[in-house]
Amino acid sequence: MNYPAHGSHQVRFYGDIIVVELHGSWNEQAAQHYGKEMREHVALLAGRPWCRVVDLSNYELHTPGVISLGKGFARWTAEHGCLFHSYIFSNFLQRQTVQQMFDELGQAYGEASSVIAAIAQCRQVLDTNQPLSVCQ
Repeated sequence: MNYPAHGSHQVRFYGDIIVVELHGSWNEQAAQHYGKEMREHVALLAGRPWCRVVDLSNYELHTPGVISLGKGFARWTAEHGCLFHSYIFSNFLQRQTVQQMFDELGQAYGEASSVIAAIAQCRQVLDTNQPLSVCQ
């Protein structure tokens, strides 16, 4: 069956840092739409290294299939120049879900309290070309 997307997102470009805000409750269709838009934005970077800020302040929950899509997308980002991900969490479940995903993939990510702090983390990574320590 083809269901309409539930949940929304906003993507903003700050040069080689992509800031995304996720809103509401997500199903797989919303995750697929997000992945498609992100791939289009990343293509504009023409292979340059980049970082991603993910603001989950207004994110509520997701269907189980969203996790699988998220893992695939995280793998794709590593293969396409993403050096670091900085997350803004609003609850423990978000933190735990992201931690499980990145532990499995062995990728670097961080946590910030605001978009400004997350962008600063990403800028540090891009300036040094070295990921910060992975969140524990």
